[in-house]
Amino acid sequence: PATVWYQDADGDLYSNGTSLTQCSQPTDYYLTSDLTATSGDCDDSDAGINPGATEIPDDGIDQDCTGFDLQTWYKDVDGDLYSDSTSQQAETQPTGYYLASDLTATSGDCDDSSATEFPGQIWYEDADGDGYTSGTTEVSCTKFGSTYYSESELSGTSVEIDTDDTDAYVYYGQTRPVAVIVSPSDYSRFSGVSTIIFEGSGTDNEDGILSGSSLNWTSDIDGQIGSDATFAAELSTGIHIINLTVTDSSGATDTATVSVYVEYVNSLGMIFSPIPAGTFTMGSPSDELGRYSDETQYEVTLTQSFFMQTTEVTQQVWYDVMGTNPSWFSGCSECPVEQVPWNDVHNFIETLNFLESGLTDWPYRLPTETEWEYSCRAGTTTAFYTGDITEIGVTPIDLNLDEAGWYRYHNETTGEISGTTLVAQKVPNAWGLNDMHGNVLEWCQDWYGDYPTSSVTDPVGPDTGNYRVIRGGSWHQDAQRCRAAFRGKWWTTDSDLLGDLGFRLVRFE
Repeated sequence: PATVWYQDADGDLYSNGTSLTQCSQPTDYYLTSDLTATSGDCDDSDAGINPGATEIPDDGIDQDCTGFDLQTWYKDVDGDLYSDSTSQQAETQPTGYYLASDLTATSGDCDDSSATEFPGQIWYEDADGDGYTSGTTEVSCTKFGSTYYSESELSGTSVEIDTDDTDAYVYYGQTRPVAVIVSPSDYSRFSGVSTIIFEGSGTDNEDGILSGSSLNWTSDIDGQIGSDATFAAELSTGIHIINLTVTDSSGATDTATVSVYVEYVNSLGMIFSPIPAGTFTMGSPSDELGRYSDETQYEVTLTQSFFMQTTEVTQQVWYDVMGTNPSWFSGCSECPVEQVPWNDVHNFIETLNFLESGLTDWPYRLPTETEWEYSCRAGTTTAFYTGDITEIGVTPIDLNLDEAGWYRYHNETTGEISGTTLVAQKVPNAWGLNDMHGNVLEWCQDWYGDYPTSSVTDPVGPDTGNYRVIRGGSWHQDAQRCRAAFRGKWWTTDSDLLGDLGFRLVRFE
């Protein structure tokens, strides 16, 4: 009878499904009982290819007739095209795995959870975190420090150079705004309670300045005082720190600052400059020319601001208060009053306090020795507020002192001077004080004594003594005795100093 025969041309016992029905066996055909399977052989010309064959990986041949070749796949979870060498063999792609032909490298990825960390990665420094690099680079598989970033983590499509890698608002094509106080200038001085005109501006070459709230004027005492470019503010006597803050549309700010000094002027026309509280080194360094042994340096802190008279008390002011003029060099109303003993000065102060304040307030007194030197120096550390001393002895002309004060040899053309001079004729110091060097010596409140050996706060000098301190030098003394640190002393009841001993006052509010 006729029988169904299945083709198996390669003899691997798998048929490709082709069959014949006849009585005798055709060539390369077999009965079902002779075969492992009557269909499924995907290549009947190769005995090594059939559904039961063992798959050889990565040879490009589908030995087991599944329709897929067995291939090696490499893990790349972060998709940076670098594998950490973890692999598996599979006929279809496992999740997170790729063929070697799809990757840059099949091993070496130091962190397969970060797409920016792989072998040969270039890291760009961005210290201020604004997304722009300073141009400094490092090559490392893992992240190179907290201030370095991959190119893909930086702003823009390419790496731009940061023009200031310390400021997050300044980078390629972007700058901070600029605040400018046009007027008044820093350390400007005004007499009495004053209405002051402030003028400022703000610019920015990238975003422009926000309208309305872009300008913000503030005072350390009065808070916000204006938001326009120009405005008027009435400021009381004292020191005012004025700030102008400018904001651009990125939120970047810039602040300009000026210090404004509003002087106190009393009913007699005496002008007092505000002196800020602060810390300074009193005395002179060991190498200062002309130094005396009682000028040992130590640190002093003054905790209260105060007002120091800008000139020595004049003959006119003394006359207006006391009705007399004790000066040796009389007849010059705007010259310093002199020949005034310490005790007489205190009579003047008591009378002035009563005239100005009655019995309710006593704001005037002599400065302490510390207040005097602190005010004289006005932040400087040299012998004079105009510079170091250069001459003593037989060559006494000192050009630095010439700028600031009247002393015995004050210039080369006129030689020695023979008396006091009008106040406020020389260069004032940074706090607006005149004649702190020369013209007349000045009484201080303190008894004369040795300096402390350690730092002090608000010192007032010894409790008792034989002499009161005198400071500043005079018209008939050489440069050595006109230094800021020079210390003189005199009896409280005596004024016999050739018409060169006067004073100035301080005022506390």
